[in-house]
Amino acid sequence: MPVISAVNGNAYAFCNIELWTPLPIAGIKAVNYKDSLGRKEVRGTLSVPIGTTRGNYTASGDIEFYLHAGVIAVTSIPGWRQAQNTLVINYGPNDFGLITTDTIPVCFFTEYSADQSEGEDALTRKLGLMIPQQILWNGVPSIIEPFAFIAIA
Repeated sequence: MPVISAVNGNAYAFCNIELWTPLPIAGIKAVNYKDSLGRKEVRGTLSVPIGTTRGNYTASGDIEFYLHAGVIAVTSIPGWRQAQNTLVINYGPNDFGLITTDTIPVCFFTEYSADQSEGEDALTRKLGLMIPQQILWNGVPSIIEPFAFIAIA
């Protein structure tokens, strides 16, 4: 098993992130995505579990853009709420040339929100993501389905 460490304290920072939607966008304030596998214990008539269910996989996320990038992201694709998208998130390269790549093979843009308030902060737009297939964490799926058919975009 490989040893994971930051050499000489070198770690990824937010400026090392590159997000590719249908086109690369630099004006991103935040990109968030997560997945989970909801398993449940099976007890029957015992006080201790006799097993667990396989569980259901769910994934979700959102992207927060600065105003100009948010406008470009949604107006560059006619019918952007209906379009199937692939997101590729690259972390790096760092000083040692290491790159980590997470891939969201299929997602749809859902909620688009604008929340402004008085202050010095730049205006932003938040775009919700519906993620119907699993996230590939550095190219690796987190679950293996024995009889799954994966739709190819």
